[in-house]
Amino acid sequence: MLQKAGTAADVFIHVGDSLTNDVAGAQAVGMRTVWLNRDGGKNTSKIQPDAEITSLHDLLPILDPL
Repeated sequence: MLQKAGTAADVFIHVGDSLTNDVAGAQAVGMRTVWLNRDGGKNTSKIQPDAEITSLHDLLPILDPL
């Protein structure tokens, strides 16, 4: 996808609800990440997203600082 877009990975922000599959996977290719933590669970992993939200309604206000 990055090759077809013709741009660097750090231009993208990947939003996902799985720390392992979404956040870690996107970080592995250099994307910035937002963890969609709908249940408000505690992150006990070593995976650290750039931001965390509990609802997609919370996404827009955090996009500018990222």
